[in-house]
Amino acid sequence: MPNVVTPWNGASVWMPDRDDYLKMMQDTWSAHERERARGVKWLDFAGPITGAATTSTLILGPEEGYSWSAKVLGVTLAAAGTVAVYKASSTGQITRPVAQPVASVAVNSVNIAVFTWSSNQGFMQHGQDFYVQASQNLNTFYLGVEEAISEMEWKIFD
Repeated sequence: MPNVVTPWNGASVWMPDRDDYLKMMQDTWSAHERERARGVKWLDFAGPITGAATTSTLILGPEEGYSWSAKVLGVTLAAAGTVAVYKASSTGQITRPVAQPVASVAVNSVNIAVFTWSSNQGFMQHGQDFYVQASQNLNTFYLGVEEAISEMEWKIFD
């Protein structure tokens, strides 16, 4: 089917065909998805648990103006034991959890505990941290999060 149509008065008129409509829809969808993803980035944090022989630690949350959707947290222990992760507050409630455990797991002889979250279970705003408590000494940690500025936190609030 031709794209240019000549009606009875002799003027040429461009008429979109099926392929033109598909291209317009794909371009619109691509632009929409690019805009939706703009402002979201993945962050990795890893390192040793500081302090001599500690069974609990506070892993700091997002800076002011940002929100996180935590997806994975891994910790290694000195020996087999149990680990619990709490959402805690960095303003006054540092030494004890202020909420029910986000997750708890018994660690086997590999001594690695991995916590994963989907949806909004690990959603954190400024002033919220992870408090990790274990029955054995903590050695290292890994935290993977999606980050967005607070005004666009809906983008990571899945």
